[in-house]
Amino acid sequence: MTIYNYAKLSREEKKSLINNEAIYLENYKDNENSIHVYYLNAFFVEVIFCKGIVIDILPFKRGYKMGKRGISNIQKRNASFSLAA
Repeated sequence: MTIYNYAKLSREEKKSLINNEAIYLENYKDNENSIHVYYLNAFFVEVIFCKGIVIDILPFKRGYKMGKRGISNIQKRNASFSLAA
């Protein structure tokens, strides 16, 4: 599945794919929102929660969003997972 196909899915289909196929990477707080980051089929997905309710699901490849959290931290984590496997 490509990022474009994923973006066209309904919210329920997106949630299902995240729960069944995505790799959880991290979460962080932005104001009162809790943001969970996942890796799915060569792209990333941010699930934004506000007070426990999903308010948005954003797929992205790289750029500003990745720079915000530091892509080097994710690359280091991925390298350690590959050593364990």
